[in-house]
Amino acid sequence: HDEQMALDKKSVEADKRRHKEAVKLSEDLHKQATQLEHNLHQAQLYSALEQHLQDITSDLIVAGKEADRDMWDQRNAQFQTLLLSATVMFAAGMAVIVEGELPQDTGNVIIVGYSASVGMSFSFLFVSIILC
Repeated sequence: HDEQMALDKKSVEADKRRHKEAVKLSEDLHKQATQLEHNLHQAQLYSALEQHLQDITSDLIVAGKEADRDMWDQRNAQFQTLLLSATVMFAAGMAVIVEGELPQDTGNVIIVGYSASVGMSFSFLFVSIILC
């Protein structure tokens, strides 16, 4: 009977030792799994942040190109308007020069003033076209 008790005691001690080893192994595996999950979560966060920043950069580049196109369209429309108005002004000026006859008894001072004002109007029109 003492032998049986000694064997039972050894068996219980061996079971306790195996149980402690199993608990220790389980705790170690749990710590490793938790650490791995934490590392994966951090990697996912960094990946999501980088993707977000790349999306923002891409959107900014597209917006910049669209703004450049809009500026080009606006400048092109401005030049077309300037060309149209300059053509109309030149046509009106030429009509005044060709059709605009002063009376026969007009003095030389008025003729010179008229010619100078028509010449200056053409000059100013030409300068405004160049400066715009």
